[in-house]
Amino acid sequence: MRTGISLTVTPAIRRHLKAVAANRNSPQKHVWRAQIVLLSAAGVGTNEMLGGLRFKNPQSRTVWLTESQGEDVRDHATFHLYYAIALAQALQTSTAMRQKDIIGEWIPIGRPELSTIINADGDMKWVRGVTREEIDKDMILTHQTSKRDQVLSFDLKHCPAVEEEWFSAPPSGPLIIDPESGLPYEAWKFRRIWRRMATAAGVPKNVWNMDTRAGRITERFEHGAALEDIRQLAGHERLETTRRNCRNVRGAITRALRKKPSDDPEES
Repeated sequence: MRTGISLTVTPAIRRHLKAVAANRNSPQKHVWRAQIVLLSAAGVGTNEMLGGLRFKNPQSRTVWLTESQGEDVRDHATFHLYYAIALAQALQTSTAMRQKDIIGEWIPIGRPELSTIINADGDMKWVRGVTREEIDKDMILTHQTSKRDQVLSFDLKHCPAVEEEWFSAPPSGPLIIDPESGLPYEAWKFRRIWRRMATAAGVPKNVWNMDTRAGRITERFEHGAALEDIRQLAGHERLETTRRNCRNVRGAITRALRKKPSDDPEES
């Protein structure tokens, strides 16, 4: 037991922390923080605490958001006047970009990244999301991604979903704006609203917004796109990463079982 340090947690806070730690959808850092507070309140020492923390190895996800499901989410978001959510979904479905690379993220003001978008309290700044200035007059989006600082370009004229939602795009600045604050969405709020729209659209609870990227990769593969082209679209460094993001394993097995030996050039 720890000596010299006392931490008191009320029953209500204890219940909340336990719920956070038990929720499989809680971010790992929130799980760790909740566990640390609970263990500290129980008087557990540091060494014993480290042994008691639950470090989860992330399981490989096997589900994906289909293009049709993405369209349904957009329809519900538009109906409920969440136009920016619909536009973000259109961009995700079309480009396979990560959520963070489209809506951006809020980080502490002291971090070295440059930004002119500051929150009302002056302690957080917005970085990495798509801005209107990154889309030229020919509708070419050029964006530096959050992973490996890779620069990708997309011709949005070939993205019907984006064209359908483009009416809500602001003339300048961050592309995905929370109408309540007039600033880019905070990630937790974006995900909460998206989940509501997805549930209303009939998207299963185990399919998340982040699965849009794998959905685009999986469906491009299903439609016969070359693996190297899909890798370029996703901005992956290695083909193996692209293969892992193609999640329709059952479909691949079915195609293999149905394939005739004469269909395989290596067998002829």
